[in-house]
Amino acid sequence: MNISGWIQLVLFVAVLLAITKPLGLYLCRVLDVNGKTFLDPVLKPLEKLTYKLIGVDPEKEHDWKQYAVAMLSFSLVTMLFTYGILRLQDEAAS
Repeated sequence: MNISGWIQLVLFVAVLLAITKPLGLYLCRVLDVNGKTFLDPVLKPLEKLTYKLIGVDPEKEHDWKQYAVAMLSFSLVTMLFTYGILRLQDEAAS
């Protein structure tokens, strides 16, 4: 590895260490139902509208069966989306 690669590695690690604590605190506030962040004035109304539209109670936790159904549903949608992308790609591009 040349000097440019080492500088890039050191800068990457330094930036990673610098953002770890603030990002961790922010995520802790975001994942708390009653947590407050600087983006709340913009995003809270959208979040509440989304919850109302899909019928989610943000105070209620999932049991293992609800979590399993949610994970399997998400995996199915992601798989179908990925399959659609791969299927609809132009074959001449490869």
